[in-house]
Parts: sequence; structure tokens; C-alpha cells
Amino acid sequence: MNWRDDTKVMERICAHGVGHPDPDARAFAERQGDAWFGVHGCDGCCGLGAGSAGQAPDAGA
Repeated sequence: MNWRDDTKVMERICAHGVGHPDPDARAFAERQGDAWFGVHGCDGCCGLGAGSAGQAPDAGA
């Protein structure tokens, strides 16, 4: 897990070293109306492509 102080987002770092928004934090943010929260610079490993709002893969955290 990695806290991004610049965006105030908790991330999970995948095996490729890419930060993905924590799925639990993302679900909470979306319930609050913050749909932007899941957008991230993904290498596609979460299955939804670069720049996706996809779920983070399980990083073992």
C-alpha cells in the first residue's frame, strides 16, 4: 500500500510497480459521488487498459 499525499489516494502497487487506487477506498469514494477517484495511469494489468478506472489487481496487501 502506498499513500499519495499529492492526490490523497491510497494505492496498491501491483507486481509491475504501478499504483492502482485501493478498491475499498475507491468504492467508498464512488458512494460519495467522487467517480474520478478510480482514474489512474495503468499499464493495462488491471484488465481495463491504460488510464482506466478499473479495480486494482490483488497486490497481496
